[in-house]
Amino acid sequence: RPADASDAHAGWVFVDPDKKDLELHNSAGWGKYGVGSNLTKDTVNNLPTIRDVYETQKGKSTHTFSVPVFWDKKTNYIVCNESSIIIEFLNSEFNDLEGVNKSLDLSPSHLQAKVDETNAWVYPTINNGVYRCGFAKSQEAYEEAFYQLFDSLDRVDDILSKSRYICGDQLTMADIRLFVTIIRFDEVYAVYFKTNGKLIREYPNILGWTRELYQMQPIQKSVDFWHIKTHYYTSHPNLNLYGVVPMGPRGLKANRKRNRVDDIFLVPHGREKFASK
Repeated sequence: RPADASDAHAGWVFVDPDKKDLELHNSAGWGKYGVGSNLTKDTVNNLPTIRDVYETQKGKSTHTFSVPVFWDKKTNYIVCNESSIIIEFLNSEFNDLEGVNKSLDLSPSHLQAKVDETNAWVYPTINNGVYRCGFAKSQEAYEEAFYQLFDSLDRVDDILSKSRYICGDQLTMADIRLFVTIIRFDEVYAVYFKTNGKLIREYPNILGWTRELYQMQPIQKSVDFWHIKTHYYTSHPNLNLYGVVPMGPRGLKANRKRNRVDDIFLVPHGREKFASK
């Protein structure tokens, strides 16, 4: 709650797009950040923070206010806050609604076993692996997570050298789950979580795959690098007390008037060489 000096939490805030003058700081009181663009107002409960959403639930108490949230407007309760379950809901449970692309199935039955098998090693070593590196409390724990992470990234790059997507010739939930970590890797994890073995830009097949997914308009609309970087670098005072956000390549003189996202992700991906469905 930005206006409450005693609130030690820092995280998601809903901002009315017409009111962009809100300034935020991290929970240690350092930093001063605007709210960027691509703002979304809470049109359901008209609440300002994700904490307020949790505390709206009568009879439920928590000290963890995480996202995403799947909210039931009829009961005024959070049905689920686990992303892997929510994306399965969204994939199949709303096909009777108008405007839903019923032909899109990211969990096809003939690939379900392969998707589950892939998620079983991608999640602990890559999705959660970057966090295991970043929040390791010993050198041994960090190195164990680091080696597992880069062994798995090598494995992914090898798979993508032979097939268009991670489970074959069709885009699946496994690709989506992997993408959300990969798209943040170079800008955040390699610096913030010390996953500096290699950058994604050094993996030719992962990079081409990332470009293809990013160039899918529904996916591209969900990615905002300003929000990604500002949120991460200002959310953990134990990792970045003063909330300083690294500039990255865009800070170089040659890049200041260029769109680095265009330079990296909006160039030809070359994945057409593989068959796809």
